[in-house]
Amino acid sequence: MMTGNKSKARLTTVADAIDALGKRSEAARFFRVSEAQICNMLKSERVSGGHQLPLLIYLHHKGYDVDIEKVFGLEVNSILDRIEFDQVSR
Repeated sequence: MMTGNKSKARLTTVADAIDALGKRSEAARFFRVSEAQICNMLKSERVSGGHQLPLLIYLHHKGYDVDIEKVFGLEVNSILDRIEFDQVSR
């Protein structure tokens, strides 16, 4: 569910992120995939790995606040722990 004002809306679902791109056809064009693949993303409630970074950059550029854990299924603390581990082990 998008929350907040329109210029800084918080996106908390894949549907929010797709809606921010416009219609499903516009999202398909953005990702360079079929509309069926957009439907699959919506059904699975996950944006496929290869599309996560471009989408995050685009939405950030447009002023959206994206809940990375909910939209992309990424565990931020787990990622941060790995970064800290890499720095300690060097």
